[in-house]
Amino acid sequence: MTQKEWERRLKRCLRPLPKEERTKIAEYYREMYRDKLDAGFPEQTILEEFGSPDLCAARILAEEEAESAVPLKKRRRSNRLSVPYVIGMFFLSVLFIIPLTAAVISVITAFGITTASMVIVTISGFAVLLLSLTQLPVAAAVLATAALGLVLIGLGTVLFIAFFLVTKYTSIGLFRILKWIYFDRIGVLK
Repeated sequence: MTQKEWERRLKRCLRPLPKEERTKIAEYYREMYRDKLDAGFPEQTILEEFGSPDLCAARILAEEEAESAVPLKKRRRSNRLSVPYVIGMFFLSVLFIIPLTAAVISVITAFGITTASMVIVTISGFAVLLLSLTQLPVAAAVLATAALGLVLIGLGTVLFIAFFLVTKYTSIGLFRILKWIYFDRIGVLK
């Protein structure tokens, strides 16, 4: 194992600590590593002296919990769901997220209705085409009506696909954003 791998593993094991603290601990061990390397110790000897990154991290975390009255896991959770944070998320929801969600749902509904109307245009295109094939007297009118039917079929199909995809991905995007805000960021269900 190299020094960088050792440090990376140590940081991973120290995840319960704040990022600044993890960085300070990593810098401490990096500096100690450089000092010993400058003193002529080989890399493997230095890393053996440090011990396993897992055990080193466990020792640091145990010392950290012993110094404070509140365990690390409870400290992280209480910081994340503090009263000012909850009040801020409430106002953010009322002023920004709820109106934005209502607007996006309105757009999704409009796209859905437009998608349904494109299905109707496609069906009417088939109806015009069938109607034109049953009328034999005037060839030019029959061809014009058949062409109109084909145009309506093509237009309806293309717009149906376009609006269907826009509706689908807009809905997916909205739900991902809401999931990220309410479940991943503030951990409502964690």
